[in-house]
Amino acid sequence: MIADLDGPVLVISPHLDDAVLSAWSVLRSPPPGGVQVVVLFAGIPPDGTTGRFDPIFGATDSAALVRQRRAEDLTALGAVGLVPIHLDHLDDQYRTDDVRVDDLVASVAAAAGRVSAIVAPAGIGRHPDHVAGREVAFELAHRSGAAVSIYADLPYATNLGWPAWVTGEEADPHLVPEAAWARVLSEVAPLADLEAVVSCFDEEECGAKLAAARCYASQWPALEGGPHARISNPAVAAFEVRWRVLSRPG
Repeated sequence: MIADLDGPVLVISPHLDDAVLSAWSVLRSPPPGGVQVVVLFAGIPPDGTTGRFDPIFGATDSAALVRQRRAEDLTALGAVGLVPIHLDHLDDQYRTDDVRVDDLVASVAAAAGRVSAIVAPAGIGRHPDHVAGREVAFELAHRSGAAVSIYADLPYATNLGWPAWVTGEEADPHLVPEAAWARVLSEVAPLADLEAVVSCFDEEECGAKLAAARCYASQWPALEGGPHARISNPAVAAFEVRWRVLSRPG
């Protein structure tokens, strides 16, 4: 993979929903070269597998569930004219061995070709697949020279809501949501070298994002947190945050 200013932006999605949930602003405002979404952990486990989390989704056959999720991802991203690349690496809940970042890098590099920039998860929430996606992005950037941005992982990043500097509302002195992000972000780069970009969606655009998110029908009730509306709550759904990584040690 090489950097090409005329190439597409590469959006790294750890799972079969993350690009829509956390990087909608990139999908809907692509540069002239377009956007390419690569889903890292879209592998289908052996028939008869039941992952440790899949019973929450009402599933007892994880292979069938992943096939359904792949179809959902095609529908969701197809709504914005995109066809994702689904890699065959297994989700954390189906693996018995640690994932090798070098293997992921090789798969993405083979699939992506030329890119103008890379957008990847920040790893907020510390899900191992999200952290791996972040490390893949930085390794690809190191090899290619492409610029990197990292996005606030939803729903993990908004367990306490968005900070006041995102929403424009008056800050609550007793609630500082970004304090929960600080340690993860400091692992990426000094905070002074991260430039925050806030996307604010109007009602129409917010509706378009939620319509795409609801295409993930097998995941939607759990993503919402049941009655808590973690995704569709207007105070959450109207915003996204990502950070341009201006420099990184090493």
